[in-house]
Amino acid sequence: MKAIYLSGVAIVAGLVLSGCVTLTPENQRNLCTTIERALTVPEDQLEASRQPRDRFAASIALRYGLNGAPHNEVLADAILARLTAPHTQMMSYYVSGTKKIPGHMVFMPMTTYEINPYEVQVVENCLTLLSDQGQPPQAALEGGVCGGAENYRRLKDLWTKATT
Repeated sequence: MKAIYLSGVAIVAGLVLSGCVTLTPENQRNLCTTIERALTVPEDQLEASRQPRDRFAASIALRYGLNGAPHNEVLADAILARLTAPHTQMMSYYVSGTKKIPGHMVFMPMTTYEINPYEVQVVENCLTLLSDQGQPPQAALEGGVCGGAENYRRLKDLWTKATT
């Protein structure tokens, strides 16, 4: 019976770990579309949207006062807190039995987010570089912050237009 329990735990652990994602520069470029929307779409239109990424973009616009949006860090933090709040639900997995032993169900709590806090940190790293007046460190751009140097330059141009 202990062997069945351990194999069930291994299966569930494998399923949980298979959901892990590595953020490559391509994935970071995809995350930077949120910044691009914050720089180009009016804040009230973003905030009215039901899409989590648009509401995240609205919080960015409010935090930095982009595109004529009022500078309101309290509201930006409230929007971001709702988006990154964990939602836990129970998921059931069937673990089949071996050698004529019946299988059983394993219930596992799964935590999901509208916006993953790690993705928020990646976007915040890019925003830190964009809001800085100086030239960003080349190592940061080569490491894929903002999706690479070319994408950074494009976002920096949009940033300049949105903040003036």
